[in-house]
Amino acid sequence: MPHNVAHMEEYMAKLLVADDEQSVRDTLAYFLRQAGYEVVTAENGTRALEIFNAEPFDGALIDLLMPGVDGLSVCKAIREKSAAAGRDFPVWIVTGARSHEAVNAATQYGVRAFVAKPFDWLEFRGMLEREFNPGSSPPAGAVNPTPATEATGESTP
Repeated sequence: MPHNVAHMEEYMAKLLVADDEQSVRDTLAYFLRQAGYEVVTAENGTRALEIFNAEPFDGALIDLLMPGVDGLSVCKAIREKSAAAGRDFPVWIVTGARSHEAVNAATQYGVRAFVAKPFDWLEFRGMLEREFNPGSSPPAGAVNPTPATEATGESTP
């Protein structure tokens, strides 16, 4: 449940986006805001954890490979804090590269899915809608910023 849904009739989730590539952060933030989400960005894992610990969020999109504190470490810290608070906090890993080890480790930290770069915006937006607004679907004519064959790390027909 979104962190302050009781206070608003038309609440859209607040998301943390962490990626060391500014163009990826900016693109994700732009499209998420266009879809009505509140977005806060972080340029690395250290900053993502600082922001996460200072503000309430409903979900996070975390780059797997960042210098310093990597995405898996961020996911682990988020999972530990969320579990202590009794929350099932949704995290998606955004990555251009993934390994079986990373998939296995991320699964332990409750990662919802791997979102491959470049990502399929319509499919990804659908995942967010199902998470935060069950029973809804993205509006017809939504924009797809980058054509891709993978959005969740699984091949699509």
